[in-house]
Amino acid sequence: MGWRWMGLALVCMAGMAGTLPRPLSVPFLERAPKIDGVLDEALAGLPAFTLRPPEAGSARVQARLAYGADFLYVQVEAAQDEVRCRDRAYQNGDGVLLVLATPAPGGAPAEAFRVLGFSPQPEGQRTWQHAFTWYRDRNLDMTALPGARFAWKEANGRASFEVLVPWSSVPSYHPWLAQGGGLVGELGLNLAYVQAQGGDGKARHVLVEDPRIDSENSPRRYHPLIFEAPRASANVAWAAEPLRSNLRAGESLGLRVAAIGAEGARLPLSIRVFSGEGEALLRRRLDVPVGPGLTKACPDLGLRLSAGGYQLEIEGPGVPASRRGFTVLPTLDLPAGRAAVNAAKTLAPGSRHTLAFRLGEAEAALARLKPHETAGGLRVALEELDRDLRAVVQGQDPVAARTGLQRRAYRSGLDGTLQPYTVRVPEGLAAGARVPLLVYLHGSGDDDRGMLDRSRAPEGWLQLAPRGRGTSNCYSADQAQDDLREALADVLAHYPVDPHRVFLAGFSMGGYGVYRTALEQPGRFRGLAVFAGQPDLGPAWLGAGHPDARDPLNLAALKGETFFIVHGTEDRNCPFAKTVQMVEGLRAAGAKVTFRAEPGRGHDGPSPEGEAHYLEWLRTCASAP
Repeated sequence: MGWRWMGLALVCMAGMAGTLPRPLSVPFLERAPKIDGVLDEALAGLPAFTLRPPEAGSARVQARLAYGADFLYVQVEAAQDEVRCRDRAYQNGDGVLLVLATPAPGGAPAEAFRVLGFSPQPEGQRTWQHAFTWYRDRNLDMTALPGARFAWKEANGRASFEVLVPWSSVPSYHPWLAQGGGLVGELGLNLAYVQAQGGDGKARHVLVEDPRIDSENSPRRYHPLIFEAPRASANVAWAAEPLRSNLRAGESLGLRVAAIGAEGARLPLSIRVFSGEGEALLRRRLDVPVGPGLTKACPDLGLRLSAGGYQLEIEGPGVPASRRGFTVLPTLDLPAGRAAVNAAKTLAPGSRHTLAFRLGEAEAALARLKPHETAGGLRVALEELDRDLRAVVQGQDPVAARTGLQRRAYRSGLDGTLQPYTVRVPEGLAAGARVPLLVYLHGSGDDDRGMLDRSRAPEGWLQLAPRGRGTSNCYSADQAQDDLREALADVLAHYPVDPHRVFLAGFSMGGYGVYRTALEQPGRFRGLAVFAGQPDLGPAWLGAGHPDARDPLNLAALKGETFFIVHGTEDRNCPFAKTVQMVEGLRAAGAKVTFRAEPGRGHDGPSPEGEAHYLEWLRTCASAP
């Protein structure tokens, strides 16, 4: 049965039964559609299915799927007069969420998945929200989606959205190259259209009901897919990728190739490997036999490289040359490194704890490494660890005097575990000088890493980003407050900080963390900065027993504290109105509050002007007697 007839059957079956047949069939397209928000005329017969509405009587939203040798195509169509693009439209409307998942045994929620977000934004005003990876497995990602295209169109009471995702931007999810080796059940998918409604309302239409589709630290539900095999033709359809995107020293680079064509056809491929500096290291031609069925091959290129970052270029008929990175990881003797750290007599306690933590972290990262991961960051971390371990063997302490951005660890007095934090240490600290310290709290889904990649304080300040023993605990559970105290104490013990000029700041969940910590440690900080924080996030997320900072008793406890608060008026993740209530309550309770409302800004940190005001506020507070 052709896909034009199958489309009608799918729609009828979905309407009668209320559910989609299992699994869902995805037609093959020889060429990528034009992505302009309008369904190509030639694709009008693509199978359409209805997304589940949030409630009975909701307007119907339909979707279509298709794929090609190098792309996945999605079209969503809704009854509405205009497309409204709110801040974080993939959450708040009108936007699209796409989940690609590796099916788990028995249809259980997937632990291996990608959540992709798409927000309609005009040319010239596009941000990372336009097309990006939101989650990679359980981890927050928030990176642009290379090569993805997203467009929308509104006409005649209908809004249409088109998404094209290159398979190369979602490694390990190409159905032809999946480890199982077939087209059935190799990929699971969920699709959601988040439709803006009146006021701040929204309605989410989904392929599969999943209340955790946009939540941190959660597996994802999905619908299994069948990818229709392309018809054999004179034009060979093909795909190729490295067998592994991360190699150990001494391992050879191999490819995974899948192709389909006419009987007796051949697939000529040109392979080139480049160093990280762009130097050509290898050029090879492959000639892969192809037939009318899906043919798979795993040629070994016989190339063994030293540790480093490299680029692989694959070129073949009908597809432009594309490059993708791969990594050769250095070989470290981690047990020997651990023994050297334990035996060293020249290491300060903080340096010993830091190196022990990094050794454990490297061991865990290597154990969970997946074949498709490029692991460039891990390579750099292993190379740095190797240099530091060599220095330890030579009787040096490579950690104690290090400046700049670094991750350290302390040994917790609570349970003896090694707990990490990130510091940014200024260069040229004068002997005997005491500098101000900014403690910066991360938002939900994040940890301390990345928080200080850019400076959050005036030049010359020391900066600390605690982990808080988790990514989404609101700094109110999981001994997060103990972690803040211990991390701060460790920094005070190892760096020349003025203990009377310590400031606390945070974004989003970290903003709530500022309120929560001020209640836990009243009077401890010279100043408190809150960026897009929600004063009742703790009880909203974690339930009873976690403070709402707007409670009169809590506001009274903040009397005399000094606050700098910034919030965008269009923030729909942490509502602006709640911050207005908090500011009014703080002022009435006797706190000193500098409040900056930023019109039109959504859930984000301060604007450049707001950032400048914040830095000036820090300088002024730090210089006050």
